[in-house]
Amino acid sequence: MEMAGAADEVSEPDSLFEIACDFCLQNIASFFVYTQDASMSIRQGIYIPVEVCDKLVNRCAAQRKINADFLSLFSDTSMTRLSRLNLNGCHGIGHGLQHICGHDLVELDISDCQLDPSAWQHLQKLSGSLLSLNVHGCNQLMMGVMPEHFQMTKLRALDIGNTNSPPALLKQLILPLVNLTSLDVSQEVKNGDLTFLDSVKDTLRSLILFDCKLSLDSFRYICQMKALRHLDISQDVDVLETVTSPNVLPQLIANLPNLVSLDVSGTDIAFTENYVAISDDGKKMKSRIAGLAGLTKPLEFLGLLDASACEQENIPALKVSGQNDEQQILTALEAYVTRTPFFVKALNSLFDIARVAEIRNPYQAVKCIVAGMDRHRDKTSVQISGSASLYHLTKRDAYAKLGHSLRRKSIVALINAMENLPREPTLQRNACLTLCNFKVPEELEFVYERVARQLLRLATDEMNDDFIQKVAVYLCNAIVCQVDGVQKQLVGKIGVVKTMLKLIKERLENRNCDEVMEIAWSTLWNVTDETAENCQMFLEGNGMQLFLACYSTFPGKPELLRNMMGLLGNVSEVRELREELIKYANVFSDLLDNHSDGIEVSYNAAGVLSHIASDGIEVWNPLVSTIDRNAVLTKMVEAIDSWDLNAQRNINYRSFEPILRLVSCYHTPQVQLWAVWALANLTTVYPEKYCSLLRTEGGCDLLQNILEHEPPVLRVKELAQKTLNNVAAFEQQERL
Repeated sequence: MEMAGAADEVSEPDSLFEIACDFCLQNIASFFVYTQDASMSIRQGIYIPVEVCDKLVNRCAAQRKINADFLSLFSDTSMTRLSRLNLNGCHGIGHGLQHICGHDLVELDISDCQLDPSAWQHLQKLSGSLLSLNVHGCNQLMMGVMPEHFQMTKLRALDIGNTNSPPALLKQLILPLVNLTSLDVSQEVKNGDLTFLDSVKDTLRSLILFDCKLSLDSFRYICQMKALRHLDISQDVDVLETVTSPNVLPQLIANLPNLVSLDVSGTDIAFTENYVAISDDGKKMKSRIAGLAGLTKPLEFLGLLDASACEQENIPALKVSGQNDEQQILTALEAYVTRTPFFVKALNSLFDIARVAEIRNPYQAVKCIVAGMDRHRDKTSVQISGSASLYHLTKRDAYAKLGHSLRRKSIVALINAMENLPREPTLQRNACLTLCNFKVPEELEFVYERVARQLLRLATDEMNDDFIQKVAVYLCNAIVCQVDGVQKQLVGKIGVVKTMLKLIKERLENRNCDEVMEIAWSTLWNVTDETAENCQMFLEGNGMQLFLACYSTFPGKPELLRNMMGLLGNVSEVRELREELIKYANVFSDLLDNHSDGIEVSYNAAGVLSHIASDGIEVWNPLVSTIDRNAVLTKMVEAIDSWDLNAQRNINYRSFEPILRLVSCYHTPQVQLWAVWALANLTTVYPEKYCSLLRTEGGCDLLQNILEHEPPVLRVKELAQKTLNNVAAFEQQERL
C-alpha cells in the first residue's frame, strides 16, 4: 500500500517517424553489428535512405549522445546516405568526420565544436557538394585553415563568425566562393574595413555583422551591396560602442532596393522623428522611425531589440524583434536562438511579463525557450532565465496549451540544465519548482532515472539551502507514488532508501521534526509498497531504530506516526522480514489505541500484527515468548470493533493481494477480521475504485468461501457479506 494520490492520462504522441528513430537510437543493435576488429558497421542487407540517416544523426546530436564511433556507422556510402547534418556543440566527433565527409553532404553545421586544424583534411572532401557550412565559434579549427581548404566553389552559405580570423585571411577564403549568397562574420570586423567582401559585394543577399566594429566608411561600403536582402548590423550594447550617424539608416534604405530584412538591435541608428511615408498603393504608412522614410512597403523583419525605437507605434515591418510587447519578444526569441546575449535579454523581458500576467501564446514561448536552452546548455544565464520563465509558463491554463510533446521537451531541458550546471543553486531551485508544475510521476516516467538521480543529489548536497532540499524531497516522494515495482526497485538501487534514512537521522540528531522529516518517511512508505528489496534496505539501514527513536522523540506528531506506520505495514507484507518486526510486537500492540490521526495508525498497527500472526503461533512463541499472542489478538479485535466502517482513508492500494492472503487465514480468525474489515471499508467508501479491483483479483470467491465455511466468527462473516453486497450493488449500478 502507499499514500493516496491522483493520476491522469497524457495524450498527443510524437510522430511515428520520430518514435521509430528514437527506438533505433536506444537500440542501436537493431541495425548494426560488431566487426572482427570490434568496430561497428551496418548489418548486411540493410540500406538506410537519406531522410532516415539524417534524422538519426541529427536527433542523436541534439541529445548530445553522438561520438566518433556512432558516426562510423555511416562510413559505408553504399548502405547509408547523409545530406544535411547539424552537429552544433557536439564534442568528441573529430575522428568521426572522416566517415561523414565521404558522403555528398549539402549542409554541415559544426559550429561550437571542439575541432583541431587536422579536421580540414576531411572537410576538403566536401568541396564538390557542400552548399552550406557553419563553423561559427570553431576558433581552434580555423587556426590551421589555409586558402586551399576553401575551394568550395558551390558554397552558397557560410558562417565563419567568432573565429578570430584576420581580415587578410578572410579575403583569401572568400575569394573563390563565387556562388556565395549568405555570409556571417559576426565579431570578425575589428576596424570597420569591409574590403574583404570585394569578391562577393555584388552577389551577397545576406550579410551578418553582429558585434562588428563598424565605421561610417563601413556603412558607405554596405550601400554598394545592391543585392542585399538581409542585413544585420546589430550590436550587444554591453560590449561595443556604436559608431553611427543620423544619415546611416536613411542611406541604407535608399541604397539597398532589395532589402526586406534589417537588424539594428542594440544600436541607436533607429532614432525617432515624426514623418509619413507613402506606399506603392498610395496608402500612407505612419511611423516615427525617421530613417525608414524611404520604404515603399513594410519590411518583412526589423530587429529592434535593445533599441528605444521598438516602443514606437506603426513600425513599418511585418515582424519586429524587441522588448515592447509579447509579440516582439517572441519574435526576438525565435530570431536570436543562436545568439546568447540577445536571447538572454529577450528571455528576461518575457519573464517580466510572465510573472505578472498571462502569456497569450505560451506554446510559442515555451517552444522558443526550450530551443534556446538546448542550444546553450553550458550558458548559465540562458539556463537560469529559461527555467524561471518555464516555471510561469507551465502553470495553470498555459500548461494545457503546451501539448504532450512540448511538455516532454521542457522536462528534458530542465533535466539537462540540472545535470550540466549542478553548482548553480538558482537554476536548481527553478528547475525543481518547474517540475512540480507537471503531472508527477506520469509525465516524468520517460526520464525517470535521470530525474531520480538529480533529486537525490539535491536532497543530500550540503551546498543547497533548506528550500531546495525540501522541494527535492517532495518530488522524490511524488515520483515514487503510484509507479510500478520496477521503477521503485530502480530508485531503491540508486539510493532513495539510504538517502531518506540519512535525512531522518540528521534531523533526529538535531531533534528537528520538520517538513523534510515527514516527507522522508512518506517517501519510504511509498517506495516500499510491494517492493521487498526496498523493505529489506530499510531494515538493513537501521530503519527500526530510527522508527522507535522518532516515535519516542516526537510523540505529538500524528502525521509523522501515520507515515511511519504505513511504511511498516509494507514491511510486514514480506514474510522473510517479519522475524525482525515480531520483536516489536508490544510497540504495535500499544499503537492499537492510538487515534491521533483518525484510524490510520491503529489500522496499520493491526495490519502489521495481522501479518505477523498469520505465520502461526509456532513462529510467534519462539521469537517473542514474553508477549502473550492471545492478549495481543484480543486487543486487536477490540480496536477493530471501535473503527467507523465509513471512515475516509489516507491510503491507496494498487493490489489487494497482501490483504487477500489474510482472508484465507482460518487458523487465526482475528487476522481474517482485519482483512475483511479493510475490504468492507474500502468498497463502502470508494466503490468505484475498489469493487472492480476486488472482483478482478478473485477476492469475491475468497469471501464467498468464508460464508460457506463454519470456522469464521459471525463478525467476520458479516463483514464478508457486507463487502460482497457492496460489489453487487456497484456492478448493478454499472449495468444500468
